[in-house]
Amino acid sequence: MVTNTVFGLTVGLLSLYGCIHTTVSSATDNDIRGEHGRIIKKMQNEEISTFRPNLHGPAVDVVCYILLQSFGDINAMSMDYTVDVDFYIQWMDDRLHHNTSDLVFQTVESIKKFWLPDLYFENEKSGALHSVLSENIALLLEPNGNITYSTRLMLTLSCHMELELFPLDVQKCTLRVKSYAYNSDHVLLHWRGFNPIIENSEIGRASCRERV
Repeated sequence: MVTNTVFGLTVGLLSLYGCIHTTVSSATDNDIRGEHGRIIKKMQNEEISTFRPNLHGPAVDVVCYILLQSFGDINAMSMDYTVDVDFYIQWMDDRLHHNTSDLVFQTVESIKKFWLPDLYFENEKSGALHSVLSENIALLLEPNGNITYSTRLMLTLSCHMELELFPLDVQKCTLRVKSYAYNSDHVLLHWRGFNPIIENSEIGRASCRERV
């Protein structure tokens, strides 16, 4: 288990606009349902979830970005901060090419059939998946095998704070992401090259600077 990437942010505001974009296609509902079923069956038969893409080849490039829905407490006593985020992960699995429009999977059972890069937040103290009405997870599979996985999370993250200049202090806290199961020979983590954090215009009470 190795540190593949670390993303730093200045406590104040962290936000992004991110979404799963689907392509417009002339495929019929029957085409989409048929291809959806074929992909599920293929993953079951070939145990796709067990082995990473390019098993004997280069490491899988995994790109991350975040949409901050809200910025909660910054607690100097417990040295942590709370954020409500949509976390997005993208990678390519060329075993899953298909011949219709983008396919969206929204249940835990279907998503478990995909190979996932097994990420976690190294400095997380606690976290919860939003599940009001339904669990807030989705996986989009494009025809070329490109995958975007998203989930909405409430996270409390540790942050060592230097308080000598309080109340004129500026704190820098990190959000650190690792793959639990894979080292950098198998998974290479990157923050998205453009807008890894996108500012939510509804959160304007502070400012944020980010660095990769």
